[in-house]
Amino acid sequence: MAFDKKVIVLKQIENGFSAGGRAAAGIVRIESEDGVCSLFLSPVNFVAKGSGEYVLFVTDGKREICRLPLGVRPRSLTATFDLPPDLSKGFAAGICFLSADIPVLVAYQRTENFPRTVQDFKKAVAEYCIER
Repeated sequence: MAFDKKVIVLKQIENGFSAGGRAAAGIVRIESEDGVCSLFLSPVNFVAKGSGEYVLFVTDGKREICRLPLGVRPRSLTATFDLPPDLSKGFAAGICFLSADIPVLVAYQRTENFPRTVQDFKKAVAEYCIER
């Protein structure tokens, strides 16, 4: 019975998506046990914006990307992965505001052992949005 848990705290990257001058943030937790992998998101201080929606993007050490729609204002989310991510090299996650298929990274973080930078994450998400 193998159990693995990774937790990151998303930090604001881009201004204009939070209320009351406080930063947009969130907590992402991924738990894996016996081949079942679940994600838990708790977004903090996001505001609804005009035309567009928020999306959580998660990428693993193999650069696989998972897209989880959050709607016009992010709320807590629990999801189970169809294909569990490879957490051996960590993961990165970010909440983007998507308007006209153009992602703006609002809040982001990666685990300590994740080998790619925030710029790599932005590029991977942009490529993902273009391909879909």
